[in-house]
Amino acid sequence: MKQSFFFRLAHLPKHTLLIVSLLAVMLGFTAFAAPAAHAASSSTIEQCAVGLAPLYAGEQTSQVLSSRCAQGNQSVVAPLISVLLARVFPKAQFMGTPASLFGNAGPCDSTGYTINVLGTPIGSYQVFNGCTFSRITSDTGACRAFKGNVSSVPFKIRTLQLSANDLLCPLPSNKKI
Repeated sequence: MKQSFFFRLAHLPKHTLLIVSLLAVMLGFTAFAAPAAHAASSSTIEQCAVGLAPLYAGEQTSQVLSSRCAQGNQSVVAPLISVLLARVFPKAQFMGTPASLFGNAGPCDSTGYTINVLGTPIGSYQVFNGCTFSRITSDTGACRAFKGNVSSVPFKIRTLQLSANDLLCPLPSNKKI
C-alpha cells in the first residue's frame, strides 16, 4: 500500500490533491497498455480506490478526499465510512481492472457526486447504491445522460456525474425549443 504517500499529500492545496489523485487512478489504467504476456501477471496490475465528498453548494466537482492504489494481489482498502458509488473500467464491456469510486456521505441522493476525470481512459462503468442516473461530458461540450450501467462510453470523458435523480443534458444554445 502507498498510504504514507497520501498522508504527505494532505498538506497540498485542494486542486493539486485532485490532480495528483486522478493521476494515481490513471496510473492504475496504464497496466492495460502492457503486452498480453505481461498483462496477465498479477504483480503489474494496479487497483485504485478514490474517496469523494458530495457536491456542496457552488461546487462544480466533488472534492477527492483520498486515493489509494495497490499492486498485484494486495487488497485496495476502501476509504473509511464510505459507500461504493461506481466502478470505472478502462475498456468497453466492463473489461480491464476497474478503479472504484466511493462516497463519504453515503449513497447517491439528488445532489450526488461529480468527478473531473481529466481524460482518464474510461470505456465503461457500473453504478451502485442509489447512483441510478449518470451524466458524462467532454472537453468539447458533448453530453450524454444514462440510466444504470454504461457498457460503452461514446466519447472521451471530462466529467462523470452520479445521482439518484434523472440527469439531463442541456440543449445546445443554438437549438430552438
